[in-house]
Amino acid sequence: MISYSRTRYGLRASTELVIGITLLLLSGCGEETALSVGDVSFRSSDLLGLSDAQEELLSLITVVGLSTARGEVAQVGAPEIGRRRDDLRIEQLQRELALEAAGVTDGVLAARYRQDPDFELTVRHLVVLSERWRSATQRADAQARAEAALDRARAREPFPELAGEVSDEPGAEARGGLLEPGREGSWVDEFWQAADGLEVGEISDVVESEYGFHVLRLDAREEVPFAEARSSVVAEVAAELGSFTGETTEGRESSVRPALLAEAERRGLALDPVEAARFEREWEFQVAGWAGAFGFEPGLPTAEIREVALLALGRTDQAARIARDKIPRYREALLGAYSIETTDP
Repeated sequence: MISYSRTRYGLRASTELVIGITLLLLSGCGEETALSVGDVSFRSSDLLGLSDAQEELLSLITVVGLSTARGEVAQVGAPEIGRRRDDLRIEQLQRELALEAAGVTDGVLAARYRQDPDFELTVRHLVVLSERWRSATQRADAQARAEAALDRARAREPFPELAGEVSDEPGAEARGGLLEPGREGSWVDEFWQAADGLEVGEISDVVESEYGFHVLRLDAREEVPFAEARSSVVAEVAAELGSFTGETTEGRESSVRPALLAEAERRGLALDPVEAARFEREWEFQVAGWAGAFGFEPGLPTAEIREVALLALGRTDQAARIARDKIPRYREALLGAYSIETTDP
């Protein structure tokens, strides 16, 4: 967990001190560490003129760089992923209570499900990351890369090897682009619709989502048993009854949140593993977008993480500015990932 401390000693306005600081900055030698994020260290000259808020933003950016370089994105996001999963468990509980109040039984739900069952899809894919806020040039280049990969896939190049080479998704090379089996709601709508429209073994056209440009291959389609699909049927029926829309946030951040989670636990309302995995994938895509905007890459050495982080703090391009605006929303998870210490001499 985070150890974030700050020690400040007021600078004395003396000629000797001013001269000493000037010589120190000019020489670049003998400076003590003023900020450390994990094993990334910044000197006092790196932080010269930065406000407390800017120093914290530099820390957040550095965490993105460290977690990307070390392959620790999922671990860093664990608190945020857990919060999102708890939100979903509270929603499940609220839906269950709404159906109980309306007298809807499991027999009614099962009969409804038999008329229109769910399917679980096994998909391999590759993605060229390019969020919709990226520049027109970057997006055109990303789409062209995806189109070129599609041509190679349809020329019967082995899809796992192709995904490992082209895809920007974290871990794509090791998995050959294979995703955990997914059901409707597990993936963004554009991705699901494209996958659901394929025959087994068929390769999609290039599919655009909020994350970028994808190419998919459907490897398997299996009907989901009612017991496993029950939560989705409950959500549909509750929405049709008008008792629960799925949009309320009541109880998520309030003092009753622990009680709601305890009641969900008592009822055994566990998340479907596939649905639960969705939050980890979303987090990884989100961080990969930030990393790309800042210029971080997997395996980047510690010294280069420091340099890229400093550059990212002052970059004026749209991608970097948007990423800097977004990451403070996840301050708690990011600052809790690595030891962070600051000292101003």
